[in-house]
Amino acid sequence: MQIFQVIDGQDEGLIFPDWVSPSLMTYTAKIRGEISVINPGLSWEQIGMLATFGMKELDLAAHASAKWHTDYLVNEASLDPEDYIDCQKCSTPEGVRLMDGEGLLLHARLTEEDDENAAPAWESVEKILHGHDAVCVLYAYALYRVDNALSSQIAGDMDGALGCLAMAGDVMIMASEATARESGIRWERMHTAVAMRNAARKRHVETYELRAEAIAHWSAQIDRNLSGQKAGAILSKIFPLSQRKLSEYVMAEKKRLLASMT
Repeated sequence: MQIFQVIDGQDEGLIFPDWVSPSLMTYTAKIRGEISVINPGLSWEQIGMLATFGMKELDLAAHASAKWHTDYLVNEASLDPEDYIDCQKCSTPEGVRLMDGEGLLLHARLTEEDDENAAPAWESVEKILHGHDAVCVLYAYALYRVDNALSSQIAGDMDGALGCLAMAGDVMIMASEATARESGIRWERMHTAVAMRNAARKRHVETYELRAEAIAHWSAQIDRNLSGQKAGAILSKIFPLSQRKLSEYVMAEKKRLLASMT
């Protein structure tokens, strides 16, 4: 499967059509450079395989999240107004991508354990990727999005091209933030035993334990009248999970509590 339609890659660099602007060439080369820093041995074909893997996992995550929000709307009368609006906007895979951003959605899919959905199909790329390297997949997917933008430009769809570039930028930001967090974890591991345990906890998330802790903290420390979105934002500063996942936990707990009272 040839996933890149416009950009062509060789071991020594990237090849672009003559009409691509120098600034976009530089931007694309930066993404390719980040991949080389992480895994210098990856060929252009292998990067395409990682981008395909990322595209499939992102699609699964978007559909799963859309289904979750659609199912939650069944009890719309009990929803906080802000949560109701959020669920409406996220009731389709396209809406989830726009609301969450593809970077956050893909990173969460690849790094957060999920007891409701199947695990990512890492085995499909295990021969070319050392470990479950989510950041490398993010950068490969960002390259794919830039290629999408160029394809849209060729077709005369400038709105589509700008949208693809915006998504590529979103994925790039998420990859950079994830890289910074990983660097901090490695630094902690080198310095203290306590930090080593904390770092290990961040890397190997125990879903049930963290969910229970997050809900317990919400129940004891956070105003229950706050929407799930606002509560999730507060919890995301305490627990190593995405705001979206924590918001879903809070909204599900609110639903459970309401059901227990009827």
